Amino acid sequence: MDGTYAASLCWGGITGGRLCIQPGGLLFSTDKIQVPRDKRRIFIPFADIRGVDRSRVLGFPSVVLETEVRRWEFVIFRRAAFLRGLRSFWAGSNISF
Repeated sequence: MDGTYAASLCWGGITGGRLCIQPGGLLFSTDKIQVPRDKRRIFIPFADIRGVDRSRVLGFPSVVLETEVRRWEFVIFRRAAFLRGLRSFWAGSNISF
C-alpha cells in the first residue's frame, strides 16, 4: 500500500511537490527550479527515521520527520491519511507518532 500526497518541503520557504510512501522509505520530489538540485529529490529510508511529529506551518498541517542527521518538515495535505499510511508500513516497530 503506497500513496502519493501533495506536500511541500519547508526549506528556505515552502516548496511545492509530492511525498510518496514507498516500500523502504519516503520519497519527496519536486520539479520547481527555485529549489536547489539536491533538494528536488529526497529519499528518506524508514530505517533512518527516529521520530515523527505533527506540527503546523503558517496554519497548515505539517509533519516533522527526525533522522539522526537532519530534521525534515513537510506541509502535507491529507496529513491524517498520510500518517495512517505511514503507520501501516511501521506495524510492529518502536517508532511513536
